[in-house]
Amino acid sequence: MGAIFCWFVGYNAVETFLSSYGVSELGMSTGMAPMLLGVASLAFLIFAIPSGFIAARFGRRRTIILGLGVFAVLLASNFFLRSATLIWPIMAIGGLGWALVNINSLPMVVDTAASDADLGTYTGLYYFASQAAAVAGPIINGYIVELGGGDYNLIFVATPAFFVLAILLMLRVTKGEAKETTQTQPESQPPGSSEEGPSYAA
Repeated sequence: MGAIFCWFVGYNAVETFLSSYGVSELGMSTGMAPMLLGVASLAFLIFAIPSGFIAARFGRRRTIILGLGVFAVLLASNFFLRSATLIWPIMAIGGLGWALVNINSLPMVVDTAASDADLGTYTGLYYFASQAAAVAGPIINGYIVELGGGDYNLIFVATPAFFVLAILLMLRVTKGEAKETTQTQPESQPPGSSEEGPSYAA
């Protein structure tokens, strides 16, 4: 829950202030700047299903940590680059990394439940953490930008910092991988018999 809270607070900084960053720091128009987040969202949609297959192959925890790490490195690099050209591929690849995180987080929480009766409770815990971040994120990140004198480029420090904290918390997670299912073979029946009883030809 702590990791989920941290990575959503981090992503909220980009989600809330990326358009303002594009206008104030990169000189984009108010119509073009929102497309930066749109590129990340499109990449997220494209990679949503593949991210599930990757998690099935390498494990959910590793996949989530990889996604957080990739996105954090890209955003931190943009703090120094401040390039109106490079920001597009950075957000596109970052959207792929975000898919690795977001697609696999809810299934990971749900699969920590001891029984099917607890699925609703664990789903509620997931949304409690994510929605708490939606409430706290704008406040926290707004103060960071304000304390920096209105420098929207600080979101590329704040977000990686929260992602790194989320990675540290994820390293302590030991449950939530996909549960293996076993198929039970029916008991062998003697010749001429079936579970539904004998059949008779008319």
